[in-house]
Amino acid sequence: MKAFSLVEVAIVLMITAFLSAMFIGYNQVSQRQIALSTEQARVVGFLTRAKAFALERNFSVGGGDACGFGVHFPSQDKMVIFKTTPIDINRGCETNNFGRVYGETIEEMILDKRVRIIGSPPDIFFEPPYLTTFFKWC
Repeated sequence: MKAFSLVEVAIVLMITAFLSAMFIGYNQVSQRQIALSTEQARVVGFLTRAKAFALERNFSVGGGDACGFGVHFPSQDKMVIFKTTPIDINRGCETNNFGRVYGETIEEMILDKRVRIIGSPPDIFFEPPYLTTFFKWC
């Protein structure tokens, strides 16, 4: 009967431990990458939702009194869709109404705890009917 030596068993255990450590490290990196990709899709969907509100301003969220809709980033882990309304009801919407204070908050989204927006992203504003887009750095 032939048996394994202690050295052979130790080598097999070291190789197994090394491969396990590599797999665990790779798994953590891939989980972070998946979280980043998922949040990226959510942010794009949120921007698309604000754009859709601007396209359908007469039929959605507050009716035709909206001058436009935008996305504001109040912190590194939060996004808000807001709408602006005319400053003066008699004058109506002015071009680039985005310069005034943020209007009513429509929706907000909190990002995954593992994902943060670095720096100061611009606020984005969509002005109907042609979806003129304005960026404002805070």
